[in-house]
Amino acid sequence: MRAFFCIELDEGVKAGLDAVIQTLKRDKLWRAARVSWVKRENLHVTVKFLGEVDPARVEELRLAAELASAGFRPFPLELDLLGAFPNPQRPRVIWAGCSSPPSQALKLYEQLERELAPLGFPPEGKAYTPHVTLGRVKDGVRTGGSLGKIEPFRFLAEARGLTLMESRLDPAGAIYTPIFRLEAGSS
Repeated sequence: MRAFFCIELDEGVKAGLDAVIQTLKRDKLWRAARVSWVKRENLHVTVKFLGEVDPARVEELRLAAELASAGFRPFPLELDLLGAFPNPQRPRVIWAGCSSPPSQALKLYEQLERELAPLGFPPEGKAYTPHVTLGRVKDGVRTGGSLGKIEPFRFLAEARGLTLMESRLDPAGAIYTPIFRLEAGSS
């Protein structure tokens, strides 16, 4: 199964981010770029993509996630930034993120990386950017650094736990299924 760790978002934040997606969809630049936009129900804060994982390893992943998240309490995530990977000039992924990432998010990521490394999931080797993927650009586009005409936005999410999510690819789009959820403060 393809799997990743994420922080799930409440419906209000998903609705706000979906409104940003709808605005981007109307922008001439993105209409020409053939972007695969993320469905509202699939919006989440990515923590760590694992790739293909044997389902028999779920319990060891749960243990690693419990160790990584031990002592964490819910914390706020202010989503107020529109960005792109690898960069805004040649975007492949359009995302919403935090202009000031909370230290708790960075620490959770670092601890998860540390616990997963011995299980064969090597560290990313780059700085973590807490983000919500909004769309994946299928055709190369040069933006000149502009991500379009977007009104400033600010959505306050609360990180209340860590979820291991399965991602099944389907012609109609990805289908996400939670494998397990760890509530903040429960370990």
